[in-house]
Amino acid sequence: MAGSCDPPALQINLGYSLKTVKRELETLRLAGRIEFIGPSKAGTYQLVGT
Repeated sequence: MAGSCDPPALQINLGYSLKTVKRELETLRLAGRIEFIGPSKAGTYQLVGT
């Protein structure tokens, strides 16, 4: 799925800790920039409007 990702993939690609990645994703989610799609363990984050 284009425009989607999961925290472990971002951790590897960006080189940040998993805790930092999750904190930043939560900030983006609360700002309405991304949304979480799918079940809690297997879902991904997706940009809003894509």
